[in-house]
Amino acid sequence: MTGYSLSTYLAGLFFGVLVTVALVPLLCRLQIGIPMDMPDGKRKVHSRPIPRIGGLAMASAFFVAALLLVHRDQFISSVLLGSGIIFGMGFLDDLKQLGYKSKFAAQIVAALVVIFMGRVMIIDLGSLLPHELCLSDIGAVLLTLIIIVGVTNAINLADGLDGLAAGISLLSFGALIYLGVITGQHDVAILATIISGCLIGFLRFNTYPASIFMGDSGSQLIGFVGIVLAIKLTQNMAGLSPVLPIILFGLPVLDTLAVMTQRILEGHSPFHADRNHIHHKLMNRGLYHREAVAVIYLMQGILITMAMIFCYGPEWPLLAGYAVFSLTVLVFFTWTESHEITIPRYGFLVLSKRYLKRIKRKGIAIKVIFALFRVSLLFLLFFVVGLVAEIPRPVAWMAVLMVVLLPVIFIFDNRQWLGTLVRLSVYLLLPCLIYYVDNSQIVTGNHLVMILWNGCFSLVGIFFVLTLKFTRRQKGFQFSTMDILVLLAILAVGILPDSRLEAYHLGSVAWKVMVLFFSFEVLAGELRGEWRGVAVTVWFMALMAAIKGFLVV
Repeated sequence: MTGYSLSTYLAGLFFGVLVTVALVPLLCRLQIGIPMDMPDGKRKVHSRPIPRIGGLAMASAFFVAALLLVHRDQFISSVLLGSGIIFGMGFLDDLKQLGYKSKFAAQIVAALVVIFMGRVMIIDLGSLLPHELCLSDIGAVLLTLIIIVGVTNAINLADGLDGLAAGISLLSFGALIYLGVITGQHDVAILATIISGCLIGFLRFNTYPASIFMGDSGSQLIGFVGIVLAIKLTQNMAGLSPVLPIILFGLPVLDTLAVMTQRILEGHSPFHADRNHIHHKLMNRGLYHREAVAVIYLMQGILITMAMIFCYGPEWPLLAGYAVFSLTVLVFFTWTESHEITIPRYGFLVLSKRYLKRIKRKGIAIKVIFALFRVSLLFLLFFVVGLVAEIPRPVAWMAVLMVVLLPVIFIFDNRQWLGTLVRLSVYLLLPCLIYYVDNSQIVTGNHLVMILWNGCFSLVGIFFVLTLKFTRRQKGFQFSTMDILVLLAILAVGILPDSRLEAYHLGSVAWKVMVLFFSFEVLAGELRGEWRGVAVTVWFMALMAAIKGFLVV
């Protein structure tokens, strides 16, 4: 497959974000032809009409970015054509409320396009078949058709709470990017990157309380593209387990199968709308809107983690793990429903809004979190210098300059100059040092050191997000579900070993520098000009760098 530069990946990501963010307000201003999602007081949880134009904004960004950035072949052309069919019928459904038969027909046609035009078929099932046999042509077409249509509808049915379908899909597409890059399937990775950008832009407006919905056009589009990319990824002789597509979209699939089974057992049509989805069950147990979405994110995160860790693993253990996960979820809901167990909203329950508001009002949380944030960030400065095996002379001379200038400004006690010099010391020295650590044998040659190295930046990033949330000037405690995704992303980037992403190693440096810069700016804002303590720490860091640069051979 054709490779793509890091700048192309970034262009695809930012194009998806910016175009989606720009189109949503523009589309909302239109007075005619905007499909609205009306509350019904039964299955739907929103209480006011909300426009369903998120799918149109995301689709526009996706198609334009793919046409501009992606090298087209039969596979790419088939994905774009199939996606166009899915989006077109979905948008008509948003406008006219078509029946499920029309949607199924469009999904089948789109699936056949990628099967026969793009040669996307599930042929190899690994150890699931005796002696690792392959499926016949008819069997492969039928199984692929069922999987594509099934997962497309599963994502569509999962779109029941603000930010839910987009959030769990973003986690899945993040895994597809990672798996696509490490296996060299860059066409899959770049399409997943573009869709991820569209989802991030959409979540800007869809996080609770949502101002827009994606509609069937959006949910079916991301479900279709996601499962097609997952099948292509695992059926391309890259060594990945063919079970991964089901694991990557495991929670929506489980939810859909469980709901349809319950409807049939109750004598209803499997397409009968009700309140038996996982998100409804969580809210029935007493969780708030945000809490229910956060729990589902974490459940999806468990499956995504399992898929990435055991991506080359045998099929039966992977299926067994998914079966155990599914059985645990089903037993939990069956037991809590039969015993009518709900979450109490009193006592010392930490996640209760009432106590979080009180904690924030008294300033207890920010004092503790900021103290941990400050200590972890300053420790990180020394950790970076400590891991550097060899510092080039230009960097060492830069450190010497800081060692000389910082005491002079410190003595004159000029806060403005001291703050400026501290910032320069960090912003000039640290990116260079991070680059040399990231490319050193100490990190790339030791898996445990790599995890510790990435984990330190993840920890600082988490404290950075929490500090921002608790210092925000607003009424009550507002922890959005988008923040959960940010935290999961920081953790994932920190935990995943990036020695397999050698061609994109600068990306590893970039996210660490970004975490450091933003964290230091938050620290600066909280210090409110009191730079003396931080200046002493930065001076010692510069001194260590100077000594290593000139004395350590």
